[in-house]
Amino acid sequence: MRGPEYSGTSEIESAIEGARLLLLNALITSRRERFTSATSVEPSQFPMLLSRLMRSGSERSLPVQVICGSLDDIAHQMGADPVDLLCREVLARGHQLTILHHDLAALRSPDLQRLAVLVGAGADVRLLPRSLPTIAVVGTDSALLHTSPTCPKQGLVVRSPETVRALHRMHDGLRDLAVDFRLVSRAVPVLLRPSPLAEVLEKLCTGMKDECAARQMRVSVRTYRRYVANILKTLDVTSRFEAGMRVSQLGLTDIGRRLSPMSELIQ
Repeated sequence: MRGPEYSGTSEIESAIEGARLLLLNALITSRRERFTSATSVEPSQFPMLLSRLMRSGSERSLPVQVICGSLDDIAHQMGADPVDLLCREVLARGHQLTILHHDLAALRSPDLQRLAVLVGAGADVRLLPRSLPTIAVVGTDSALLHTSPTCPKQGLVVRSPETVRALHRMHDGLRDLAVDFRLVSRAVPVLLRPSPLAEVLEKLCTGMKDECAARQMRVSVRTYRRYVANILKTLDVTSRFEAGMRVSQLGLTDIGRRLSPMSELIQ
């Protein structure tokens, strides 16, 4: 398996920069629309506003899309537990929840445990290599924006159809490039910590033959191939080719370069 470097990183970074421009243009457009309502609020009001939107929606199941760098940041901004809020007001009411989250923050406590709870409750959590300002797009006509990371008390409630449609498109485009939290959180601690499996993964990614790799690791070829089988199981694939595709898809080599220190991963 000639291990692909994470070829999607530059594509994702371009998409994120495009998302920033799309958000800016959507906000400018919303201000020009005659019937637009964009209200400044404090982020501490977001829980009440989200609850109101979830309870008053005319649709049977509303899509709720959240982009954030860290759930811990959201908790600090809102003064409330985002997991409890999203489980109670969104998932427990039968609404759909998708979260795009910064990948490195997602692999460390406390966000790792919080995201796992949300996934267990039915949320679709995806990871990106960079973060965006906190955005919650609710239903088809409302959005809650925390527009300025340097000003924690500044936020907007937007009720512009054009703006909300643009935010939905931005979110959907980024989601297509993001990777599944469940796969990454399961594979990273096993494959990227200093261990025999991590060393085997590195050798697989260089296309090294089993006999040569086993000799360098000072293990038998049989033991080396057992390690390979464990890697395939961890990645939930059946062949080395599929393993290479999954490593690229999950961005494991790229995450490995950016993780520092390794000790901050879950035990």
